[in-house]
Amino acid sequence: MSKLGAFDAFPKTEEEHVKKSTRGGLSSILTYLFLLFMIYNEVGRYFGGFIEQQYIVDIEIQERAQINFDIFLNTTCDLIDVRIVDLTSDNMKRSVSDEISFEDLTFYIPYGTRINILNGIYTTEFDEVLTQAIPYEFGMRIDERPPEDDMPNINACHLFGSVDVNRLPGILEISTNSTGNINDNGKSFAHVINELSFGEFFPFIDNPLDNTAKVLPDQPLTTYSYYLTVIPTIYEKLGKRVNTNQYSLNEFIFKHIYNVKSQTQYDEAIRIHYDFDALSIFMHDTRLDFIQFLVRLVAILSFVVYIASWVFRFIDKALILLLGPRWSLMYEPVSQRGLLD
Repeated sequence: MSKLGAFDAFPKTEEEHVKKSTRGGLSSILTYLFLLFMIYNEVGRYFGGFIEQQYIVDIEIQERAQINFDIFLNTTCDLIDVRIVDLTSDNMKRSVSDEISFEDLTFYIPYGTRINILNGIYTTEFDEVLTQAIPYEFGMRIDERPPEDDMPNINACHLFGSVDVNRLPGILEISTNSTGNINDNGKSFAHVINELSFGEFFPFIDNPLDNTAKVLPDQPLTTYSYYLTVIPTIYEKLGKRVNTNQYSLNEFIFKHIYNVKSQTQYDEAIRIHYDFDALSIFMHDTRLDFIQFLVRLVAILSFVVYIASWVFRFIDKALILLLGPRWSLMYEPVSQRGLLD
């Protein structure tokens, strides 16, 4: 029975005729390094969390909203009036010219402004909002304004400020007053929008109409209409909460034809139609609890080891079949030696 117990029907290679391959050890080192990388990545995800975005019904009752704007208009300030009309006004326009600031200047387009092209509409990145959500108030001038000595011809107006409006569909209208006639001296409603936002003023957060311009030299008698749907957006991370607003955008440009014989006066204007959506976007960071993190980590590492072992075996078999046993990743044969070696 002892001889039968030592019997082995399957052919084996004696250990003295083979030695372990260094290529197999290298593959093991690479596997361990990849496992360390996966551990580092998962630990970083656990502490950093992930962003969750939800659409919720805006249940908070808000009666008022704030519109912030900074606009260059190719018409002198004495001809301009700014009005608000909404559903509660029964189509009566409320002048808000006393609530904003006017500044004479020579019309120019700041560097980097997109002319007759709208910006892309996108949701601001989570970390970008948290780092740039610094509230400001409008100053008396902007930094890019040319020096006074370089402004011999005052032909434009700088309108800037914040207007408090009802949180209802409405129109912000910039047009001429009762004495205005923009057909004189080549004036028009060509304009540059440096800033247009809703809610608390965060100047470092980009909006679709920021840094855009509309200039049509061949069509001075033009009405520009923008249609905005404002969506409240809430960002929250590590207890810090930022309430902002983003908006979708459409535009319509109506070009008037001036009748020289009848001296017809047209109502050239910039009209910003706004409406507030009933849904809000809530973006916040969330994390797995520690038990879920451990289960996830063990499952990922086990899967990596299992797949790596099968890939290693498959490659080893393929190399042996195609190139011979000496290319095995697990063992390499011992070279034959003579009696005198």
